[in-house]
Amino acid sequence: LHEICHDSIEEWIGANFPAEVDEPFCVLVGYAGTVDYYKANRGMSSQEYKDAFISFTNYKEYSLKIIETYKKLQDLYQSSKSLSEKVKERETIFAEAKEKLWEDVNNAKLWDKYPYVKYYPLMLQLYQSQNNNLRQTLEVMKDCPAKEEDALKYIRGLAKLKE
Repeated sequence: LHEICHDSIEEWIGANFPAEVDEPFCVLVGYAGTVDYYKANRGMSSQEYKDAFISFTNYKEYSLKIIETYKKLQDLYQSSKSLSEKVKERETIFAEAKEKLWEDVNNAKLWDKYPYVKYYPLMLQLYQSQNNNLRQTLEVMKDCPAKEEDALKYIRGLAKLKE
C-alpha cells in the first residue's frame, strides 16, 4: 500500500504534493490501509488484523526513537567538539539506539530511515484527527499546499496542532 500510495498520490491529492511529506504520508497510508483491509476482509479477531494493528501501533514509537537518535547525532556533528570526542560520543549514541531499536544503527541507516519518519508522528495525528478514517484523511489532504513549510502548516491546522 505504501508504494501504491506513491503511485496514486497525484490522482488522490494532486501533482503538487511536497516530496518531504510524501514518504511519511505514504507510510501512514500503508499501515492504516493494511489495518483497514484486514478489518474489512478478515475481521478484528483475525491474526492478520491483530498483527497489522500491532505493527501500526508500534511504528509510532519506532519513528520517535529514530527521530530522537537522528537529532542527537545532528546536534553532536554540529557541535564544536573535537573529532575524537564526536567519534566516541557517536558510538555511545549508536549503542543506546541499538538498545532502543533492537537493531544495529549507523549514519547510513539513520539517514535512510529519517525521511520516512521525520513527519510520521504528525501524519498519525492528522489521521487520528480524522477519526482514524483513511478515506477522510485522503480527502482533506486534497488541498495540501506544494511547499513543505506551507504543507506542514496546513496539516498541523487539520490536526489542530500548534507549530
